[in-house]
Amino acid sequence: MVSAAGVKAAGGLGLASATPRGLRCSLERRRVAPKVVRRTQVKATESSEEPGESRKVLKNVFYGASAVALPVVAWSEVVTLQTGEGLQGAFLGGLEGVSYLVLLGLVGKSIALKVRTGTGLPAGPYGLIGAMEGLAYLEVVGFVVSQVLHK
Repeated sequence: MVSAAGVKAAGGLGLASATPRGLRCSLERRRVAPKVVRRTQVKATESSEEPGESRKVLKNVFYGASAVALPVVAWSEVVTLQTGEGLQGAFLGGLEGVSYLVLLGLVGKSIALKVRTGTGLPAGPYGLIGAMEGLAYLEVVGFVVSQVLHK
């Protein structure tokens, strides 16, 4: 039997055990595995869109901007060959500059994909993206020719 004094002597933890010879305190060594703290990152998203969806939207916006930029660059090259200057006016001049930057982005993306994967841009629906890629390369050549002939 365990007496109240025995429990109190064991620190009030109930670690005393009754044996025929009397009260004996037994503390067991427990092997406790070290605590593993795992940190997880939680990404807060405002909408239920997957990250791939926003990437697809950006790709489509880029291809749309390229479709607008290619005719502007072609028009600019024709005007440069005829007059020796680019498109006139603040709005058209700005549009021309942005169009050349988009053209540079399209050609740069095509070259990067060619180096990384061995293929260019995908053909896309009805082959439109592939056609834009081909026109972009032709317009780069046209730009170089127009600059050489101008001087």
